[in-house]
Amino acid sequence: VPLLEGVVKREPDRYEAHALLGHYYADHERWAAAVTSLEACRATRPEALAKEDDRNALDLAEGYLRVKRAADAQTLYRSLSQRHPEWMTARMGLAWATAALDCRAARPLLAQLEAAPTAPPEVWLVDGQCALELGNVKDALRQAHRYLDGADRATAAGHALLGEAEAARGDLAAARAALE
Repeated sequence: VPLLEGVVKREPDRYEAHALLGHYYADHERWAAAVTSLEACRATRPEALAKEDDRNALDLAEGYLRVKRAADAQTLYRSLSQRHPEWMTARMGLAWATAALDCRAARPLLAQLEAAPTAPPEVWLVDGQCALELGNVKDALRQAHRYLDGADRATAAGHALLGEAEAARGDLAAARAALE
């Protein structure tokens, strides 16, 4: 990594080095650095290689989402989802980015994901959070229970959603129990 960082510092047009660094940073959840490197890769790579850019775009879109650039993430994920409708990661990213911007628009996307046999249980969490944000406590409770009952391992996020939903419906004892 230090060698690659030196290369891009000395020769900023080395798109290959930017791509390698961008993926490394993404793999290590260094999102701001990943975005910077992958944007530099896009800016310097030859136009003839644009067709091979989807792997880079997937990491860049996730980076955008992680650094709170949801609109940029949504644009990239939408494009990737249209070109590769079988890519669950792109479809999930589009739903997550849309949820960060507008839960009302995200819920239909989340419902489509939920119907896919390969959808992960985290879809229920995001849909539950959106339901809660939109004031639909019943759906939030349903999704929280569904996640906690159906996920391989119930995480703090599932209990947090349940606690928030119970609090929203006024059952503070149940909310406290879920949050504890």
